[in-house]
Amino acid sequence: MKYKSNQERTAEYLKRFDRSTVLQSLVGSSPVIFDVGANIGQTLTEFKQLWPKAEVHCFEPLVEFYEKLHTTSANYDKVICNNFALSDTRSESKTFYYHKVQPMLSGFEQINVNSKDSVAINDPKLAGLKQNEFVDNVNDTTSVRTETLDYYMGYNGIDHVDILKMDIQGAEPKVLKGAKERLGNFDIILTELNFYDLYKKQVSFYDIEQYLKPAGFKLFDISHISKNPINGRTDWVDVIYTK
Repeated sequence: MKYKSNQERTAEYLKRFDRSTVLQSLVGSSPVIFDVGANIGQTLTEFKQLWPKAEVHCFEPLVEFYEKLHTTSANYDKVICNNFALSDTRSESKTFYYHKVQPMLSGFEQINVNSKDSVAINDPKLAGLKQNEFVDNVNDTTSVRTETLDYYMGYNGIDHVDILKMDIQGAEPKVLKGAKERLGNFDIILTELNFYDLYKKQVSFYDIEQYLKPAGFKLFDISHISKNPINGRTDWVDVIYTK
């Protein structure tokens, strides 16, 4: 079929595909999935709707989220919930930054309170917040346990994982570094990349591809692009890597 423009190609794509249909086209009916940064189980629910027979290992270090995640997991078979974070080292106590106003942004990286890109900081009314409400309620600290993917897979005798999903606010390179012995045992990497200055440390494609490319992964799809309404930049993307 010949298309007169790129817009026509994209329109045809959108008729046929979204993230779910792309993933279903790449994965069989009974995948093993690692949900890193599982929160309260939103992605777990999505995965179980796509693949009811999937075996899903969830990782969520914050107790308040983990308790809700555990409740969500009770609705499904073959779900293993882990109340710790994944990183590049094993530790019983690692500093974790907690943000009261938007706890879903919590992670190993500090919020940059001088951010020029953050809507919550620069246009709080647009974000549904009061002036300084965001800045005054970020970067509290707590301690979490960490494990590596290499250790977790070895300890549990897991030789193959179909999907590694990560939504961990800039800690993606650390998780991949902690899988240097077993990264080749994964088929698909589904992750978020934050480019804007909300955190004191940003993540680039290079930061993850230095681990992914040697393991045989290539970028397959940019499944979501989040645009910034105050300055026109791209804040973050969701990407899919396959072998």
